[in-house]
Amino acid sequence: MVRIRSAYVSGTILNNPLAIGDTTLSSAALANLPAVASPDYAALILDPAGSAGNPEIVWVTAHTASATTATISRGKEGTTARQHLLAVAWAHGPTIMDFN
Repeated sequence: MVRIRSAYVSGTILNNPLAIGDTTLSSAALANLPAVASPDYAALILDPAGSAGNPEIVWVTAHTASATTATISRGKEGTTARQHLLAVAWAHGPTIMDFN
């Protein structure tokens, strides 16, 4: 399993909403994320500013280069899956796991 890292990529959620059980994330900015194939993954922070609750870390487990959707695994790295509304920000950047 390899953690995919890329130059800082961020965007907003297009799911309306991204419900707790959803495993597909939609965002135009995902087109800037490189391809990801399981068992490799890329970490995203949903609501990194905590504007609507605690941030959630998800792992992108499947993504085709230039695609605007990705398969995600929810509530990773000690966070809890929660609902995220349309246009909530996300960021691909370092998480606590990168420093441990």
